[in-house]
Amino acid sequence: MKQFTNDLRTQTLVFTCLTVLFFMPSTALSWTSAKLAEVDTTIEINKEGPSRVATVARFEVSGGRFHGFDLSVLADGDLIREECRAVLDDGRRFPVAFRKLYDGRTRVLLADGASVKQGAVSFTLVHMIDLAEHDGLREYEGRARMDWTPIIWDHGTNRMTVTVILPGASTGAPIIVDRNVARDYEIDVEADRATLTKHRTVRWYPMQVVLDFDLSLLTTIPESFEEPQEVAAVATNPNTPSVMQTPLHIQGLPALMALIGLILMMLKSWQLHRALADLAIPARFHMLPRTGIAGRLFLSIAAAALGLTAQHMGSLAASVPALAIAVSLWLMRSEKGSITPRPGGLWRRMSDDDVSKYRKLAREYRARRRSLIDISTPGGVVTFLIALCALGYVVIMARENWTRIAWATLLNALIWGIPAWFAHVRSELPVDPTIEGFSTLRRWYKGLVKVADSRVPGADASFWIREDERGTIEVRLRVENPPSDLKGIEVAGEVVRSGSTYRTRKAFILRMEPGTVVARRLAACRFAVEHHLTPDLEEEIIVLRNRRGRTDAGLSPLRAALGMIRAQVRA
Repeated sequence: MKQFTNDLRTQTLVFTCLTVLFFMPSTALSWTSAKLAEVDTTIEINKEGPSRVATVARFEVSGGRFHGFDLSVLADGDLIREECRAVLDDGRRFPVAFRKLYDGRTRVLLADGASVKQGAVSFTLVHMIDLAEHDGLREYEGRARMDWTPIIWDHGTNRMTVTVILPGASTGAPIIVDRNVARDYEIDVEADRATLTKHRTVRWYPMQVVLDFDLSLLTTIPESFEEPQEVAAVATNPNTPSVMQTPLHIQGLPALMALIGLILMMLKSWQLHRALADLAIPARFHMLPRTGIAGRLFLSIAAAALGLTAQHMGSLAASVPALAIAVSLWLMRSEKGSITPRPGGLWRRMSDDDVSKYRKLAREYRARRRSLIDISTPGGVVTFLIALCALGYVVIMARENWTRIAWATLLNALIWGIPAWFAHVRSELPVDPTIEGFSTLRRWYKGLVKVADSRVPGADASFWIREDERGTIEVRLRVENPPSDLKGIEVAGEVVRSGSTYRTRKAFILRMEPGTVVARRLAACRFAVEHHLTPDLEEEIIVLRNRRGRTDAGLSPLRAALGMIRAQVRA
């Protein structure tokens, strides 16, 4: 009861943490948490030529290290870089660096790797724009009409303000703001300027400004509009990117990759349970080992949902811990089975039915341990490469128009896919020494008979099995009709541990007449690792194999030994 209570407390603690983090993903998990609070844009219209635009974006930083942000399509060649700067609330100033991204966006950073941990920072961006050249300034019904949209932000804001400053006071005609376009704006009009304010803007909000003023304030102006523009239309502007609605199947790519990864990890754990059950070894998980499959599935889905929520809110880094927890819930402990044969038991020759039975057992054994999500198998390598190519195609396809979704898809696939293929590979699982030894000897049966017959004419090999009341203990090959000094030749398939994996090596057991010259010469050869007499002193046992132990020397030790025996017989 005490163990059950402790485990229940652990599960409750994990569930509570996941629940709290689920409702606070932007503050509790984000490695960098910053919000665009306000944007103030001021455009000073010149009598002729380009106009000056100053944009002040204020970010409030609540956690992590804030270095900068990505800006939508901007003709950064028109930036007045010496006037761009960043200012903290305490008055400190930082120069600003710009980096052009492959998708046309501009990355705005605090220069020299500076960052902000807490507080607010205001970025001032100054650039030039020729409104007349971009159809943002025209003559309309005897007045000058400005139809312009400032930079569109991939962030929602608390407040967005646009201030239009004219070359002088509009005395010939009052400033008139199109109320249909600015129906939900706060408008403040003076003689030489107009200020429009919009509260609580959403992402990709185009704050269009349409106003008329005195035509005499401009020296030159293009011809009139042929037709009045639609009120709700967004003016052509080099700083206004075309906003593409993301299709639902593209938006769901990160979630799809997380779902596929969850299924793969569940399938992997089920396969491991089945392989270990064949050896009567209990399977255990690393995290929460006493939690049932239903509870584990619920916690994994909750952690994955938390990670996907953080990605949807724009923070890929924040999603990594949650997705890593979701994966870790399905990682299993490495188990070590016994590979030492039991003592005792009786030997008997295997009949053809026994050999057929063991061949069937070996096929079933291999089939239950084989998996397409195991990098140590040929099928697993091919499947992994196919999955990798498919993932690369999806990322390349989505990267151009949906960069964040593409990177989120790639991140989710790697977090789930790498453990699915590379964790607990088949070669690291405990093995059945009897079946592994039988499979190895069966593969070498023809080669063994050929070598023995070439050195000892008339030699033949057969399978022998040692059993007790608990079942099979060991399988060996025995060579019959050996020379007179050689009472018997046996081949054993030994299973050894090499690091975290298991390997099978062959050992050759030679039973000799005690005290013979051949026995002494064989005991001194380079492949001899054991040399002793049987308890009844009637046989001399010599074991041949690679001295390094963890690698297989093939049939070389037996070939060399039989060559020495044959030479001695001839002599």
